[in-house]
Amino acid sequence: MRNRGLKQLDLFTGEAATASTGHIRVSADEKRRFIRNPVPLQIQVIADGDAFSAHVIDISAGGARLVCALVPRINAVIELDIAEFGRIRGQVVRRFPYSFAVAFDIEAERQSQLTECLTAAAAHTAEDAAPAPGPRRHDAA
Repeated sequence: MRNRGLKQLDLFTGEAATASTGHIRVSADEKRRFIRNPVPLQIQVIADGDAFSAHVIDISAGGARLVCALVPRINAVIELDIAEFGRIRGQVVRRFPYSFAVAFDIEAERQSQLTECLTAAAAHTAEDAAPAPGPRRHDAA
C-alpha cells in the first residue's frame, strides 16, 4: 500500500502516525471539541443543486454523520435543512458506502444555538424511550 503522508493520531499512544486513506484529517482537538448526540432526525441535504433526504446517525455543533442513498463527493459544500433548527452550511469530510460526515461552517453564536436545540431534542428522545411507569405496589402498614 502506498503511503500518502497523511498524519493520524494513534488512539493508544496519542502519537501521530501515517495514514493511507483519502479522508480529510481533522485534529484530535477538533474531534473532541463538541459532544456528538445520537438524535434521530430526518433532514434534507442540498448538494450540487440536488436535494435528498438523509437520516442523522449523530450530530454535534461541529458536524454530523448522515445515512442516505446519495453520498456527496469529498470536499463538496452542502447545506443541511433541519426542520427543528434551519439550514446549516458544511463541507463533506468523509464518505462511506451509504453515509458521509460533514463539518459545519457556522459561527460560535449559531453553534451555541444548535447545541441548545440538540440538547432539547436529545432530552425529548430520552423521554420517549423511557419505560412507562408501571402499577405501584403499596405495602400494608
